[in-house]
Amino acid sequence: MKPAAALFDFDGTLVDTEGPDCALISRMLLEVGIRKTPNEVMKDFIGLPRTEIEEAILAHYGVQVPLDWHPRYIEERSKLEDHMIVTPGIEDALRRLQNSGVQLGVASNSYEPRLKRVLAKSGLETWFGDRLFHLDQGSRRKPAPDIYLFALRSLGISPEEAVAVEDSPLGVQAAVAAGIRCIGFTGHNHVGEAIDQELLQAGAFVLEPDMGKVADLILKG
Repeated sequence: MKPAAALFDFDGTLVDTEGPDCALISRMLLEVGIRKTPNEVMKDFIGLPRTEIEEAILAHYGVQVPLDWHPRYIEERSKLEDHMIVTPGIEDALRRLQNSGVQLGVASNSYEPRLKRVLAKSGLETWFGDRLFHLDQGSRRKPAPDIYLFALRSLGISPEEAVAVEDSPLGVQAAVAAGIRCIGFTGHNHVGEAIDQELLQAGAFVLEPDMGKVADLILKG
């Protein structure tokens, strides 16, 4: 049965922000003596809120970055927003879903100001209206299910009436923990088969790199 709502992650799903961002982190890690390729950075940090990047670097690599590292990273990252790559076929997929009566929402590990800003820059904000679900709504970050549970309550639907689309294992875990079936989107996969297996292990019921086919899967129910 066709779902009442489709909930999309933002980074790495609606747009390819993860690839350029991980390349930036890779370059900046060299400043503190850490040599990691962008793909290695992505494997370690995919789906992680960048507000927690300092803690993640310490946890993964045992290095405390200087006080000015994170502000400089945020400044450089904001410049990348002007060059975001929108996922090929996403607007056609969203149009088909909307025309079929499926509500469209974003479920993101971002805070509201950034989410609204990058959605506007991507040109995708009109598809989602006020159906934006994020960390400023009192939610714990993914893989906790809070963002998805809040989305379900806001939309007035049950988990069985929704489908999620996520590119990271943390995101898939969050959707599945909320009782929502989740498609693992691999169209911006910079890591390879390893992340595919992690998406399946996290609970994705199918993997799909083509956003048009993602829409097909959603409409099939």
